[in-house]
Amino acid sequence: MEGEDSAWPLARTLQAVRASEAQFLPGQTGKVAYSDTNYQLMGAILERVTGQSLPDLFAAEVFAPLGLRETYIYCDPADERPVWFYAGARRLHLPRYLASVQAEGGMVTTAGELAAIGRAVFEGRLFDIDALLAQQDWRMIYWPGQFYFGLGMEKLWTPWFISPLRPIRDVMGFWGQTGAFVFHHKATGVTCAGTVNQASGRGHSAAIWAMLRVIGAAQG
Repeated sequence: MEGEDSAWPLARTLQAVRASEAQFLPGQTGKVAYSDTNYQLMGAILERVTGQSLPDLFAAEVFAPLGLRETYIYCDPADERPVWFYAGARRLHLPRYLASVQAEGGMVTTAGELAAIGRAVFEGRLFDIDALLAQQDWRMIYWPGQFYFGLGMEKLWTPWFISPLRPIRDVMGFWGQTGAFVFHHKATGVTCAGTVNQASGRGHSAAIWAMLRVIGAAQG
C-alpha cells in the first residue's frame, strides 16, 4: 500500500506467521479472520505433487482447456504488459511482489476471460463445485470487506431492499488484491467480472451495487 515493491515468497510469509500470535484456536465457534497464507501453502503443495510450476500447471489445467489466450500467471518482474493498479490516487507498480504471489492472485487476465473462468468454476467444469459448496460454513467477516467467507470463497451480503419481492441470494465468487472480481449467481446464470483497479478498497461498493442491479434485473 505504501508502494514499496518487494517479494513475499512462501518462506517470508511463514516467517511472519511464526512471529505472530494466533487470533483464536482453529475451529473456535464464531471466530473468523481473513488470510492469504493458505493459498500460498496450497500453491506449494500443488507444485510438489505435480512436479510443475504454477504457471505451467494453470496453463495446462485451466487456461488451455477454456481456450483463454490473454490469461497467464505473472512470474517475470520485467513483464510490463499488465495495467497497474492504484491505492487511492497513487499508482502502484509492484512487479516483484506480484511475481511472488502466484498462488494467491498473481494472475493477469481480461474481464471477459475472468468471467469465463468464473462460469467454468460454477458450472462444475473445473472441479466438483457442488461438493465444495456442501462443505461451506459461511461466516460473516468485516475485513478486508463485509461479506460471508467460506472455504476459499466469498458470498456477497445482499440487503433485502435491493430486491424486496425477489431477494437476491447466493452471489458467490471472489475479490482480488487489486480490486479485480468475479461473482456468479446460480439462479439466473449471471456472471459478473471486472476490476475497480484499487488496492485501497475504493470503488468496491460501486461494483457490488452494479452487480446486484444487473442480477436483480435478470431475476425480473
